[in-house]
This record gives sequence, structure tokens and C-alpha cells, in this order.
Amino acid sequence: MTPPKRYLHLKPKGHGFNNQREGVIVALMYSVMLNRTLVLPPYMSVSNHQRAAHAWEKAHNTSVHGANHSLQPTAFTSLWDVEKLRVLHPQGGVIELTDLGPRDLKKRENLFLDIRCCDVTATSVRASRAAIKTKDVEHIEISPGGTSSHPYFAQHLSTAVSAATDTFRTSFDECAAQVVRSHTRGNVVHAMHLRLGDRQPYPLIQHCETCGLQRSTQMKYAPCVHPQDNSSKSMNKSRPATFIDALTCEAALSRSPLQHGDTLFIFSNAPSDPQFISVAKKASRLGLVVQRSEDALVTASTLPSCQALDLHDLLVTSLLEQFLCVHSTGIFFSTLASSWDELVLHLRVRRQINHGISTQFVAVGQLQSFHSQMRSLPLLPYKGITQTELEVNRNCSSWPSELEGTCFPCQCKLLSAREAQLH
Repeated sequence: MTPPKRYLHLKPKGHGFNNQREGVIVALMYSVMLNRTLVLPPYMSVSNHQRAAHAWEKAHNTSVHGANHSLQPTAFTSLWDVEKLRVLHPQGGVIELTDLGPRDLKKRENLFLDIRCCDVTATSVRASRAAIKTKDVEHIEISPGGTSSHPYFAQHLSTAVSAATDTFRTSFDECAAQVVRSHTRGNVVHAMHLRLGDRQPYPLIQHCETCGLQRSTQMKYAPCVHPQDNSSKSMNKSRPATFIDALTCEAALSRSPLQHGDTLFIFSNAPSDPQFISVAKKASRLGLVVQRSEDALVTASTLPSCQALDLHDLLVTSLLEQFLCVHSTGIFFSTLASSWDELVLHLRVRRQINHGISTQFVAVGQLQSFHSQMRSLPLLPYKGITQTELEVNRNCSSWPSELEGTCFPCQCKLLSAREAQLH
């Protein structure tokens, strides 16, 4: 007898788009593990970043991305290629919500699983109390958010997770590649993500010492600090390296990849911010041709390969920015720590490996450095963990060394032990 069809509905949360993007990966992996048909939402939830950008545009009577945007939700199929998702789930399948009848749109039971841990396997998911409880429920839903999909799953699943990351519409690759070629003019195209507003932006610098800096041991998200401040016992007195320092460092190398006349795309959520202006001025003084998001969108609007994309949709244009960073032929200056940048780094590695580019070690090394920095971040109190437990946890040495590992395994084990005591 054929078992009854069971469904797992993805319900996006209103976090930033890249948190929702990671939620898509988590939902796809869970649907495979639980042998359920994944039901995709018709629209992505209006994200916090969309609301912030809309408010900024309204207050300044201008636009972050070169076109005025509304708070209308973005259609799921404007971003993802559903057929690519189906290839990764041939047994249970992937369908859209519109494929179901009215009776299936009623309230569904939520699959409550801890999405803040790591090293998750199919066995651990199926054995969880939440999965056992909902085993015979026809329709369940999952609302993942605030997780990083790559460290969340165990290493042996990294290939599947990486493939799930790369399921966007091909139009983004085609458009971004053509825009980069249009701005190359015989020189190299570099890219930078300058995230502002919600936190101080710190650049991912792979080798602090090469830049005359020292590795930070005090400040969260700041991988490098100036040596004269590194001995300070006060976090407030530390002077972290900035994106200006990152540009200066790259330009000072004996075989600098930054050459006079190269293009530098700077993508930011606050292009009128004084920090953005300072970085752009520094790049110009180094002889780089600075291009902003609106410059890229103007180019994109004239290219046939970009006509399939709605360049007035905020999520579409933001994702296109990420693909422009993926296809940039030079350096990618990354913000730590950001799921926006993690997607770029992963796709840069995948594009270079898939196309056999001889400089693939550059992208791989940068991704490894990103993950290494993530693993060394100081942990924050969570679910009642005491400061003493945090200190023990912070000194744990069993960090995973694989490319995909950015999680906190010690923290996860500690949480699991505490949860076991509570139950």
C-alpha cells in the first residue's frame, strides 16, 4: 500500500532576506530527511531590511538601490528556480502552495525544532520529539530563521546543502556576468559589501599581520586591530581595522591585485552614510573607479540578459548585488559576520570550481578564513547559560575543520546537556 502523502510547508519569517534564504535550505533538507513533499510559499515575507530601506527612501526622498520600492512582498519564483529545488528532492518532491486544494490551506501544526545547534543529521531529525510527534500529521509547517544553513548540518551533508544554496534563477548569473563584463574595460572588477546601520562594519582580513595589524581577541566581529591598541584591557579602547585599512593593505602589497583604473563596486544599505563616503573617497585616491549599486542597475537596465529580472523589486536588486560580487573578477571585500557575504563566498567557490578557474584557492581561502573568524567569535549568553559556562565553552578546542563548519559544537553540546537535565 502506498503511504499517504505528507507535506512540509515553508513559512518565511520577516528577518533579513538572507535569513529567509537560509530558511529555504533548512526546509528543503528537512523535507528530504522526513520524506515529505516541500510546499513553497507564493511570496517571501517582507523582511526587516525591506522595511528599513523603504523608511530610508521615504525619509530621504531617494532610493537605496536606484529605484523607489514598495513594501509589496516578492514572489518566490522571482528569486528561485523551483525546478532546481525539485532536482534535489526527487523522492518527496517540491510543489508550490497553489498546487494544493482549499482544504490543505487550513491551519497546520508547527514543527518545533531547535535550529540553533549544529551537526544535524537525518537520524537526529527523525529521532527528535517534534518529528515523532508529527509523524502522522499530513500537513506540518516550519518557520526557520536566525540560523546559518551550512554549519547547521553535519559535514557529510555539506555537498547537498551547498547545492541547495545554488538554486536561484539562472537569470541572476547571466545578468551579473554581463554587467561585470560591461564594467571591465580591460581591467579587473572588485567588489565590496559595506553593511552599515545595525552594527559597525568590520572587514574580513585574512592575514592581519601582513597588513601590520594584530589578531583581535576582544572585539566581536572585528578580526584585526591596530597593534598599539591590542594590549588594552578595555574593549572600548580597542581600535579595530576598517575597510579603509583593508583597501590600504591590499594596495600596499608588492603584487597588489588593486591596480590603477580597476573598478570597485561598493554595495551598501546606506550609501549616504559618512563611512560609505569615506571609503569611496579612499578608493578613488587609490586610482579605483568607484561604482555604486545604482550604476550597476543602470547598466543592467540596458542589457537583454537582465530583462527577465524586476529591477524595481528590492529583494531582486539586493540578490543581484550579491551575484555581482560573485562574478567580480578581483577581490571581494567582505563584511564579518554577515549571511549576505557568506552566500557570496560560497557561490564564488562554486563558480570557480565548476568553471575550473585556476585561482580557485583565493575564493576557498577567503571562505575558510570567514568560517575561521566565525568560529572564534566570543559566544553570547543564551538560554540561561552562566558566564562560567561560557568561559569553559569558549575554550573548547573541538572546532570542526571542514570547509562548511562555522558552528559552535561545544555550545550545542552544552545546550543539549542542559536541555536533557531540564527534561
